[in-house]
Amino acid sequence: MGRIANSRRRKSPLLFPARYALCYVLFLVLVAIAYGDFLAWRITSVYVVVIFAGANSATALLSAVLTIILAFALFAALLWAEAYLRDGVRRFQLISRFVYVALPLLGVLGVGLALQELFQALVL
Repeated sequence: MGRIANSRRRKSPLLFPARYALCYVLFLVLVAIAYGDFLAWRITSVYVVVIFAGANSATALLSAVLTIILAFALFAALLWAEAYLRDGVRRFQLISRFVYVALPLLGVLGVGLALQELFQALVL
């Protein structure tokens, strides 16, 4: 009986576009969170470089390299998340997959902001 209910549920063509629309709305939320991660960690990385390497001529280069690495890591995470969410539409797991991706991104944002406040207190 479970197979029959699942086959009926999966054949509703009217709900599929709405699910994919929800998928990409949730993906845009992830993009916004990742952008917040980027902004928070870009400033935090400058503090890390200044505290551990000092303010010298290599500070700008190290900060730029860390920013590029951060941007590539977040871009790769978003590429993976889009495919992961899209696959969640077919498996009826969209919300749980969104939470699975969003919570670590929000955690990274929180850690970045906390370190930024800590380093700002140390530097100033």
